[in-house]
Amino acid sequence: MEILYEDNHLLVCLKPVGILCENAPSPEVSMLGLLQKQLALPETQSFLFPVHRLDQAVGGVMVFAKTKASAAQLSHAIQEDSFRKEYFAIVQGKVSPEEGTLQDYLYRDPAHNKTYCVKRLRKGVRTASLHYQVLSAIQEPAVLTWLKIQLHTGRTHQIRAQFASRRLPLWGDKKYGARNCKGQIALWSYGLAFPHPVTGNLLTFYQKPPAQEPWNYFPMYKEMPQCGTI
Repeated sequence: MEILYEDNHLLVCLKPVGILCENAPSPEVSMLGLLQKQLALPETQSFLFPVHRLDQAVGGVMVFAKTKASAAQLSHAIQEDSFRKEYFAIVQGKVSPEEGTLQDYLYRDPAHNKTYCVKRLRKGVRTASLHYQVLSAIQEPAVLTWLKIQLHTGRTHQIRAQFASRRLPLWGDKKYGARNCKGQIALWSYGLAFPHPVTGNLLTFYQKPPAQEPWNYFPMYKEMPQCGTI
C-alpha cells in the first residue's frame, strides 16, 4: 500500500481498486486489515479510523485518522464543508454545459446495491449535490468526456448514479448502464484538501489515475503530474 503522508494523527494512502474500506469478511480484502498488517499494528485493537469512504470499485487518495480525537475533528471538517474531495471520472457521451452543479434526490436500494435518482423526498431518500468541470473530450475510440468533480455530499454511488440518470454512465460501469467498454470503472479519488486535525494547517494531496484505459486515451494524461502534496 502506497502511503503518501503519515504522522501521529493521520495517514494518507492510495486505496487500490477492488478493496473494501472496512467490514470485509477477511482482513486481506479490507483497507483497515491491509494497513494494520503493513504498519504491524495489533490485530486486537483498532488504531485507524476511516473518516470518508470510497466504493470498492474506486481507487485513489484516502485518509485515515490515527486517534479518536483526530477522527472527530476530520469528521467535523467534512460536516463544515472544509474537507474538499475531488474526483476524476470519464463518462460515455458529450457533457453540456462544460461546468455545472448537479442536485438530485437519491434513493439507495441495499437489496440490489444500487442508487437511483428519484423525483421527490420520501423515506430513505437523501439530497445529493456535486460540481463538475469538463477537462477534456475525445471522439475516438469513442465519444468520452473527462470530468473533474467536487463532491458536496458523500452518498453511496452518488457520482455514478447522478451521471447515469442523465444518460452519461461512467466508462466500465455496467451496473449503471455503460456499454461497449471493458475494464475498471473510470472513477478515481484524485485529491483531498483538509485542515490538519491538530495544527489546522491546510494539507493537500493528489495522485493521477493509473496508466490504463480509458485514462490514457486522452492526450492530457501524459502531461499531468504524477502526484503532489502541500
